[in-house]
Amino acid sequence: MTAAPFLMLALLVLLLPVTGALMAATPFLMPRRECFAVTVPGGAAADPVLRRLKARYALIVGAATLLVTAAAVITLLANLVEVTVAIVAVGLVAVSLGGYGLMLYFRHKVRARKEAQGWVAAGTRSAALVGDKPSRFGGTCSSCRSSCCAWPCASSATMPFPTRYRGR
Repeated sequence: MTAAPFLMLALLVLLLPVTGALMAATPFLMPRRECFAVTVPGGAAADPVLRRLKARYALIVGAATLLVTAAAVITLLANLVEVTVAIVAVGLVAVSLGGYGLMLYFRHKVRARKEAQGWVAAGTRSAALVGDKPSRFGGTCSSCRSSCCAWPCASSATMPFPTRYRGR
């Protein structure tokens, strides 16, 4: 194989560790008040159980990524182009879907921990989305019942979500 196709294939193989690293880092990139998409108190970031769950997730995703990447590199160096492409394709899907499935599993664990600790919402916070263009549907605002040039009404896009937590 010449240098150009080898380099292109090597760059394709490089997608595996990049994808795996991003998947493994996802729980650590979330806000402190979230753990596997479950809202928790701010102080729960130091909870040893939640920290172990994050570390275990990163270890499993990292190990799977390392195995698939090693297989792809070995086949690349053995000049097995079709096998390398197949490993990369299957590996990317497996790491992505497997990481997502694992995240759902750990989300269930975090929700159980949240319930066991008695972490509940003590207040709400609202956010509004206001468009900068008129609605393409036109007509009357469904929230305030006025014909405000068919602009979306901010009150129709308000959504409450928990902000503070209290223990038992």
